[in-house]
Amino acid sequence: MKRKHLILVLLCITFVVKGQITRDKISGDVQIFPRESTKLVINTNVLLAGESVQYKIYNHTDSDTSSSLSKVAYVSLRGVKDSVVFEHKLRLVKGMAQGFFFIPTMLSTGVYQLLGYTNFSLNNLQNGIALKSIYIINPYVKGEIPLENEIDSTQRVRIFPKTITDVLPRPEVRDFLLKTNKPTYALREDVNLTVENLKGLNGLGNYTLSVRKLDPVQISDPQERSGTYKIQDRNVFYFPELRGELIFGRVLTSNGGKPVENQAVAFTVPGKDYIFKMAKTNRQGRFFITIDQAYETAKSIIQVVGPTREQYKIVLDDTVFSSSELEPTNDLQLESGIKDWLQERSIQLQIQNAYFNDESIVISKEGGSGRFYGTVGRDYLLDDYTRFPSLRETFVEVVGFARIRRKNEKEVFEVFDPYNPYKEGPFSSRDPLLLLDGMLVQDHDEVFGYKAHDIERIHVFPGPYRYGPEVFWGIIDITSKKGGFRPRLNGEYIKEFVLESPLLNKRYSSPDYSRNGLKRIPDYRTQLYWAPNVAVNSEELSHHFYTSDVPGTYQIILEGYTNEGNYIVEKQYFEVK
Repeated sequence: MKRKHLILVLLCITFVVKGQITRDKISGDVQIFPRESTKLVINTNVLLAGESVQYKIYNHTDSDTSSSLSKVAYVSLRGVKDSVVFEHKLRLVKGMAQGFFFIPTMLSTGVYQLLGYTNFSLNNLQNGIALKSIYIINPYVKGEIPLENEIDSTQRVRIFPKTITDVLPRPEVRDFLLKTNKPTYALREDVNLTVENLKGLNGLGNYTLSVRKLDPVQISDPQERSGTYKIQDRNVFYFPELRGELIFGRVLTSNGGKPVENQAVAFTVPGKDYIFKMAKTNRQGRFFITIDQAYETAKSIIQVVGPTREQYKIVLDDTVFSSSELEPTNDLQLESGIKDWLQERSIQLQIQNAYFNDESIVISKEGGSGRFYGTVGRDYLLDDYTRFPSLRETFVEVVGFARIRRKNEKEVFEVFDPYNPYKEGPFSSRDPLLLLDGMLVQDHDEVFGYKAHDIERIHVFPGPYRYGPEVFWGIIDITSKKGGFRPRLNGEYIKEFVLESPLLNKRYSSPDYSRNGLKRIPDYRTQLYWAPNVAVNSEELSHHFYTSDVPGTYQIILEGYTNEGNYIVEKQYFEVK
């Protein structure tokens, strides 16, 4: 019922800015809106340059069960003065998503904050943003590591050595039994790890499973903020991305910057399975576009549609959330006792990254959803016909439902409907929707400059076609052989910008030393296993992985949330000698 109320209230909202509006512009009671809260699980909070932080984000309702509202989440690493190290966009599946970030060698030693949120969770001032403090050490940049005698240690973050016993006491088993087939393993030995659910139905849920070497270091941070980040009340309401990510902007007059109402806007993400969307501005000249399809990062085009387009300009809104209230510090004190560990681990990382094999990464790519018009119309694959030197001849001899005519002293494309040759009826005076490589072409001369030999196919739909806020008399969708067509960027009414795609799911597989060919390749992994999507049921689960060339004590952590939203964490240990 809450979801229905949410949609009804959103239909009454006419102001859109950065995915947000002021609360006094909402036609309804804000209290009826459900709240979202986010949680983060990471593999470690101490990282050296050359390692990767692995993370998983959970999106929950205010009752701590999985939320089905937002379809997009954001995970961002912030440094001093709210500097953005990365901002990942992730597609939520059943309220969950996962990702990783490789720590580059140009990143300074210091304390960073990992934030996780959805656009809608920003309305939850207490628990809307998940927060984890990340401590990054970069031993490759000279002078970046402050000496301990130069720092007032009372207010500084310190990393100092700690002792790890050879055999750690077995922790008390509470909710899950984590069992390895033996307590001690040799280098490059197969580990059989089983997970047994002791809570029965109360333990059903989705968890992360991490196996990582315990580092002989300890952190002292007087201002550690891991948990949640309390948002300052900004008197705004953030929109939920119910179907996909939102792109916001305004259409203004070029002279004076006045908002333009009821103005159509076209947007394209190029590619083989391009995405084409249209929207119309409201009374304040604002528009929003929902992207609910998979795409790859690309230079996208957004433009004002219509004969008076050159009188207007497009202004896109920045969607990066500002967390200026956070004040991370680069003052990270490294005590001299960790020098040997730091030197050894730095050498191992350099060797490991030099031999890194891309084949160990399995990428789950999302399939395209096809063209927006589906299968209607007729497709002309030009290689199936006699090739003609010009587009005009091609449209005369091959393309039966479209033609080139003179209109207002210019040559233009028209769609011809053999069942309505005189274009009788409503919308018959409208122009066709002309696309080239998914880009809306408003100046047909840009297409006439293409050689017919460079065209792969032409798809034509005859008759009226409504798409978004506009009605066209037919569709002409042209695909070139090389792709990559861009309309002329000769005015403020059209913009090209890089649209970062949601992060693809990546799964890292452990080396399989039962096969030949790997014996001579060094293996200095300390993260032996990372499974971010472990669905626990009533049966015993089995996981296999191999140890590396790094001896020491390894920690197994099962962490996550039950279907009822209860937090679970279970730990176990084993030795590698």
